[in-house]
Amino acid sequence: GTAAIVYIMPTKRDLSTALLSSKAMEGGIHGTSHSSTRKHLDLTQRSKISAGRRKYTPSSYMSEMSLSTEERLAKRNKDQPPPMIVEFLDMSDNSHAKDSIVDIDRPLFCPMPSEVIFQQYEAHKQYKVLLELRNVDKFARHVKVTAEDSPYFSIQASKNAGGKVAPGMEVTYTITFSPDSSKDYAHELLCITEREKFVVPIRAVGSRGVVDFPDEVHFSTAPVKYVSTKTILIRNVGTEDAKFSMETTGPFSVIPSNIALEVGASMQMDINFTPHRVGDHRGQITVHYHTGEDVVIETYGGSMDANIRIDR
Repeated sequence: GTAAIVYIMPTKRDLSTALLSSKAMEGGIHGTSHSSTRKHLDLTQRSKISAGRRKYTPSSYMSEMSLSTEERLAKRNKDQPPPMIVEFLDMSDNSHAKDSIVDIDRPLFCPMPSEVIFQQYEAHKQYKVLLELRNVDKFARHVKVTAEDSPYFSIQASKNAGGKVAPGMEVTYTITFSPDSSKDYAHELLCITEREKFVVPIRAVGSRGVVDFPDEVHFSTAPVKYVSTKTILIRNVGTEDAKFSMETTGPFSVIPSNIALEVGASMQMDINFTPHRVGDHRGQITVHYHTGEDVVIETYGGSMDANIRIDR
């Protein structure tokens, strides 16, 4: 097997979908294959679904990047997305209980958390997260968890893993992360129930450049076709150099549009408002960090006709 992928440029992140072992993909809950009866979501499609850039307000991005692993997981568990089902199996091959009360778009086992995230970590230390798989069906069910070998991630099953899990009960796994740097890492677990296979992604969010942009920028009412400029001071409050580009919508522009800012450094940034019609205007400045996150600043301004009078 291949090792876990270390992402130095997370903008190319695909959540290491290539890490699914061919053995795991060929076998069902008991290791048999019946591909003609399955609906399979191929790895390329999964990569496109998983690789979307995450969007934040500046304040929410600063807040999230300051969280520990425990705080990040606690926040995510309050509103966690459902896991990604990658393949359906023929239940008659794996169980006598073919009926289920669980909707087909949800797996028979609910993972908590549905995505394992490590954050604020140091090299050459170990970090552990507990993963629970709860049987949400009315029948006792089997579940199996597989993962590629990795020098950075290991998984240890609880004593009750391997047998049938009663309705409403959980089987637990301990995921251990052993980074050798503060870069990003990614891996994934493949969970195989009697009805489907689903993925629990593992992400380790390394050091980040974090710039203290305002959430909103407001301009005073200005004459049509008149350029108003607002200068703001920004600072990198993160733990890594910040590299980012910016794009704008509406009658707003920004100078400069490509910036590299060292840790603790500050600079001035000009935001221009050039309305071409009378009325209220709204736009956005989207900051594209080179680490894969997008931060959106809302911009507002109003415009009016300029009253020009020539005295004779």
